Amino acid sequence: MAKFLKTAWNMGPRFLLVGGFAALLIPVRAVANDCTFPQDFHLLRVDKQNKRLFIEGTETSVIERARIDSYLEKLDQAIGTCEPSWTATWSLSVFSNPKLAGYKTDSTLAGAVENGDWGRAYVAEYDRSTQLLTIFPLDSGKRRTRQVTVSQNGSREKSRAAREWLRFAPANSFDQEDTLDNSRWRTVLDSNESVAESMLQAVSSVPLTKKQAIELAGEFSLGTTTKAKPFLVRAVGSHVGTSGFEIHTNKNGDVTVIGGALSHHDIPPERRPIVVWLDQPPRELYLWFSVAE
Repeated sequence: MAKFLKTAWNMGPRFLLVGGFAALLIPVRAVANDCTFPQDFHLLRVDKQNKRLFIEGTETSVIERARIDSYLEKLDQAIGTCEPSWTATWSLSVFSNPKLAGYKTDSTLAGAVENGDWGRAYVAEYDRSTQLLTIFPLDSGKRRTRQVTVSQNGSREKSRAAREWLRFAPANSFDQEDTLDNSRWRTVLDSNESVAESMLQAVSSVPLTKKQAIELAGEFSLGTTTKAKPFLVRAVGSHVGTSGFEIHTNKNGDVTVIGGALSHHDIPPERRPIVVWLDQPPRELYLWFSVAE
């Protein structure tokens, strides 16, 4: 079994420019506790910043449903054990030529991108957040997409737990509510979600110190004159890239947190705790989640 990545050696790390940011692609000749990856496909490298893995695979191997579906399920289980912060948010790129495994923005691959070799070698990709497998993503004539559901039981359990948090607001409650500026709230960092959920196990909101707020969600850009105080509150949303939130407050202290996502497919709801700066403690907290096409 190929060892799961924690630190790398032998081949040095490579920095690529992805969306204006430097992404670290680490070759997977790596050491790692006792965590292992399935051996069905050869794991080439990992982009830890963007939670993307690169593996070697042929056209035939990604077309064989039983093989690729089984691999994705085992890979999801390995990631859940070894990198819990990646749960349901990782993605995978499959290349037939291991020398071309990387992003098209990699300067070392510029020639292969220009002559089409890179695109021809890119035989499949998988997005764990939507659970969609795309075969031949850059070939308009052969491209096709299908759903590959992994960790179905885990997803169902997460959805059930998320729905337990839902609480719908009374009719016409929006008439007296204001939308909270985005600078006054942040979702809890992925690595801190389990801690935040435990804090909200029996209550819907928890007052925080400024230090706790930053530790849970990172820095905030608040005005120096604000009298608002930080609170950890329940929220129901998703980790998919098209998801987001709106937060509304009422003068009586009521808070409504609306989670949503854009997708042509069903998106299971998840618990997504939020740190929010409020002028007064929440009196009532209302939550819901919806998916729009």
